[in-house]
Amino acid sequence: MEVKRKYVIFSGPQYVSGGTLALHLLCRLLNEKGQDAKIFLSRTSNGESRLRFILGWLLLTNIYRLKRCFYGVFRNFGFIKRSRMFRHYDREPLKCPEKYLPIVSDDTIVVYPEVVRGNPLKAKRVARWFLNKPGFFNGNVRFGDNDLFFAYDARFNDYSLNPECRLLKLTYVDKALCRQENFGRRNGNCYIIRKGKNRKDLPDTFDGPVIDNLQDSETFLIFNRCKYCISYDVMTWYSIMAAICGCISIVMLPGDQDKWMNDYYGRARANTREEIEHAISTLPLLRRHLFSEVPNSNAYAVENFIKACNDYWTSLSR
Repeated sequence: MEVKRKYVIFSGPQYVSGGTLALHLLCRLLNEKGQDAKIFLSRTSNGESRLRFILGWLLLTNIYRLKRCFYGVFRNFGFIKRSRMFRHYDREPLKCPEKYLPIVSDDTIVVYPEVVRGNPLKAKRVARWFLNKPGFFNGNVRFGDNDLFFAYDARFNDYSLNPECRLLKLTYVDKALCRQENFGRRNGNCYIIRKGKNRKDLPDTFDGPVIDNLQDSETFLIFNRCKYCISYDVMTWYSIMAAICGCISIVMLPGDQDKWMNDYYGRARANTREEIEHAISTLPLLRRHLFSEVPNSNAYAVENFIKACNDYWTSLSR
């Protein structure tokens, strides 16, 4: 008999990044599997001081909620236009129940992304999800001794903390944005920088639009207009979205390519003829994976996550 557990997923607003989207997707899938999962929305990740965290949570998170509420009201009346702050709201929402107070019971499993410092909710049961390499964004590598670790991808794993390399890889496909409408003539380049902003091989100028600060609806139009999309962020969903929208998607890998996955379907790993031919020839495999295989792989990943949590905390309670 499967144990029904309580989960609280510690996350920022849903569309701030691909990581927060993944956290909301985990919440939804856990509920679909019969678990009790809620999102704890927070704009602060500082958990080293309980008082500091609560004050930051009260200030930043609830100001954000009020701003979002007033923004929606005034925009409906036509007083203001869409703000860049809310550009990600073009995406289809993942509706998840929310938890509003920073208090959890002893049997609740709290899931933190790797960017969260310490244990802000003071949970007895903590699962850490490496959505990027620990320390990549803020240098934070302060975790608990009894935390249970998962990695979104093996490249993000810290084997000293997660020697078994437990994986939790979830993919969300918004079919409203991941679609090709232009099957005719295309011209020019567009660019993605995002997490590659500190790379030393960035060009001084770009001969096409950089999509980093655009609304998703604008990005969709650019991906359906340009012939090439060149990304300096090697782990962004937008390079996949570009390929599905009909761009030849080129991901500029730094250094040795051997450390990257071989199944880089639908994308080129360098701006060379061979890699571009690879991107074009493997695009059907990318489409099949996203639109046919992802639902099953997501379900399998969440089932493994639930089992790992059950096994781990059952063994600790003996």
